Amino acid sequence: MSDSPYSGKDAKIYKAAVDKLVGDADPLDIMAGLYVELSRFFADKPTDKLNVREAEGKWSMRQVVDHMYDVDLLYGYRTRQIVTLDQPEFLTMDQDGWVAQNWYREVALDAMLSVFDSVRRVNIAFLRSLSDEQRQRFGVHSVRGKESVADLMVRWAGHDLVHYRQLDRIWEAVKG
Repeated sequence: MSDSPYSGKDAKIYKAAVDKLVGDADPLDIMAGLYVELSRFFADKPTDKLNVREAEGKWSMRQVVDHMYDVDLLYGYRTRQIVTLDQPEFLTMDQDGWVAQNWYREVALDAMLSVFDSVRRVNIAFLRSLSDEQRQRFGVHSVRGKESVADLMVRWAGHDLVHYRQLDRIWEAVKG
């Protein structure tokens, strides 16, 4: 499954939904606050529930965190390409395929959150350093078409909000 629900006919629906979640807020402020929110969220969660899925074919809370880290790496790379190259092209991300690999299974959650925070801080510093002109530069996604750095910043922040809500939903389903 490629980027679902973020590609194909659902791309416009997804973009509108995350744009609405972000609203008039500064995407970088949303992104900057995520680590604190994740730390608070996981502070009282028992470790035996981290890898429990809410249903067959759904992700666990740990898989959501791992996915968010992967997206930070991916979007960080994409934004750097957009700023330095002329209309770079991007392939779609097979998010379910990446999560299924379980690459980070040996990394404790607190260590993963710490690494995520570090990568996030670097990405935010990079994004804050960009001029308005650089934020208007764009790349071409293989399914979603043209996306500027400014567009990606909104998608990134909205992605945070979507998955933070997903964590709440998973917790309600698995807490027992």
